[in-house]
Amino acid sequence: MATIRQMEVFLAVVREGGFRRAADALEISEASVSKQIKALERVCGAALFRRAAGKSPALTEEGQQTLAVANEAVLLQRKMRSCAKPSMEDRELEFITRPYFFQTFIKPNIATIIEELRPSNVRFTILESTSEILSRLISNRKSFAIVRMYAQSHERISFSQLKEARASIYIPAALHPLYMSGSLALKDIPSVTPSFNHDLNEICMREINARSMNDVLIQAQVFTEQIIEEALTKGAKTFLLDHHAREAVASGKIVKIENEDTKFWVTFACAKDSSDDMHGRVLSVAKRIIKNHTF
Repeated sequence: MATIRQMEVFLAVVREGGFRRAADALEISEASVSKQIKALERVCGAALFRRAAGKSPALTEEGQQTLAVANEAVLLQRKMRSCAKPSMEDRELEFITRPYFFQTFIKPNIATIIEELRPSNVRFTILESTSEILSRLISNRKSFAIVRMYAQSHERISFSQLKEARASIYIPAALHPLYMSGSLALKDIPSVTPSFNHDLNEICMREINARSMNDVLIQAQVFTEQIIEEALTKGAKTFLLDHHAREAVASGKIVKIENEDTKFWVTFACAKDSSDDMHGRVLSVAKRIIKNHTF
């Protein structure tokens, strides 16, 4: 039996004139669109589109008949949704972030998020580490998160890239002339890494080791201001996201070492078995609140 979701995707392809444009309109992948159409074609027992390279897909005779049925079915479903009271399951969503993202993106937009996701009730959860967030997403298919990812691959979690962010090695401004003159090698400057967040510490250590730096480490609290202060006090280098370091650079406290940046992604994440409809709604909100933020 065909599902409403398959019919909605089918109608989007017809309306938008192509699989890629339908994927953009629905804010899902082109592969997901193709999967839904193939499933609907299996139910119908015939191809619904004529496909030709460089041309928009055209409806077959079976596709024309399916179009009328799909329009009627989707319209009826929407009427039923507008009349029905939402179930408790449909009304409960969890939006997860780490402290920085909550303060920067979520808190200023809480009213907008709640309004956009009605009739669902949204619970906001702040977790310290990426591993905690990923575990929560796996255990609760109604959970969604904005996270910063170094790598994005997981058999049970789906990731959508929202915006690029970069991280670099920074040293105290007082050491920069010595570094530039060659009197002080980067490997001879001790390193500051976070003291209690395993995920961040692991990333910092990987970057330090990749650049053949020394292993003289200074542990500091994870907050950017404390890491920078420790670096200044101890004459140490540190690995920071560029937008976290912006203020300290502007005030002349630290200097970025050129050509030593690493790319991260601000990412939307959810369980792969989460509802396509809910995934699309929450992802759309996440894109809007991230869109105008500069990293």
